[in-house]
Amino acid sequence: MNAEMIRFGLKITDFDWYWEYGLSLDDVIEKLLGLGVRFVSAYNKYLPGADSAVPTAVPAGGAVFNDRAFRDKLRKAGIAYFGYLNFGFHEDGIKKCHNYAVDQAGKRLEKIDWYIGACPSSDEFVRSRLSVLEEAMRHLDMDGVHLGFMRFPGFWELALPGTFEPDVWPEYCFCGRCLAAFSEKTGIALPRGNTAEKAAFLRGPARKEWTGFKCAVIRNVIDRLRSCIRHCNKDALVMLNTVPFNAARYGSGGKDFFGQDITLFSDVVDVFEVMGYHQILAQPAGWLTETSNYFKSLTDRPVICTVQGAALYTKGMHAGKGRLENIGPAEFEAALAAVSRSRADGAAVFTLSDVFRREYGEHDVSFGNAIRKHFAAP
Repeated sequence: MNAEMIRFGLKITDFDWYWEYGLSLDDVIEKLLGLGVRFVSAYNKYLPGADSAVPTAVPAGGAVFNDRAFRDKLRKAGIAYFGYLNFGFHEDGIKKCHNYAVDQAGKRLEKIDWYIGACPSSDEFVRSRLSVLEEAMRHLDMDGVHLGFMRFPGFWELALPGTFEPDVWPEYCFCGRCLAAFSEKTGIALPRGNTAEKAAFLRGPARKEWTGFKCAVIRNVIDRLRSCIRHCNKDALVMLNTVPFNAARYGSGGKDFFGQDITLFSDVVDVFEVMGYHQILAQPAGWLTETSNYFKSLTDRPVICTVQGAALYTKGMHAGKGRLENIGPAEFEAALAAVSRSRADGAAVFTLSDVFRREYGEHDVSFGNAIRKHFAAP
């Protein structure tokens, strides 16, 4: 892999910018090249997004964005195209497969704000995601796939400083399928009793084996997705959306709760993308250096760190929790500078719309200048 390929990228979660500012595809490509963008991670008609903290919008009048034309122009310009697959965050698929995750108290995961997550041990659910992925690869011949929500469920964005208490934080999944698979894979018999009693054993005496089982489940799913991707394009890359829980502040939470073991995954993941959303987690910008370095220490694979282009989780149930209310030019540059000082191999911005809104909507070029200052090609 060419190191320059992942030096800087943008996440595209909606196409409002295309309709709102009257840009042609050639205009967009020219702007991306001017920003030094080497890759994009984008939703498309085959891998659609779903409303999360950042809503996805459909343009008025039924207009359709031409994914294939965009992808072809990106390729001609030398910009890599990663399709963004929401793996576990797929409410319709969860309902269709009746694939509801269960916590340590035996309670089914219900939707919290925008979030709901699938249990990744369901073969039916995995096959349904493989089907849409294969179609996207066939139609768009993507350079890679960005795997989002590729983990056991959990609303990690709520883990503000001082609130992540492993003993009480909801953990998934303790459904009957997961419990049976654990015993089958490990040979460890679970105690008699209800779900809560079995979970207490798994989270206590069998914690190491339980965490290992969860990480193995996720690795196996990634491997299946990777095989599908490589069958369609032998050179396509797999990028993993990574929960940004470093050991210094979150202990082993990334493994224990989400089943993400970066070292274990290094033979099936080509690039690790760390969600460095410091404002969401109410962390200082300098936390991005610490977090990038931590994940880079776990793997010899490339690691990129994504920074936010706008403040999120400031309203409704999230209001008054101590998060910054705004990410202005100074904060945005501080975040980029923190990543550039780290051992990370590159950076990305979440989202392209935020960068374009600054320039085309507010006539403020500060975000673009900060990107070029810290991540322009050497």
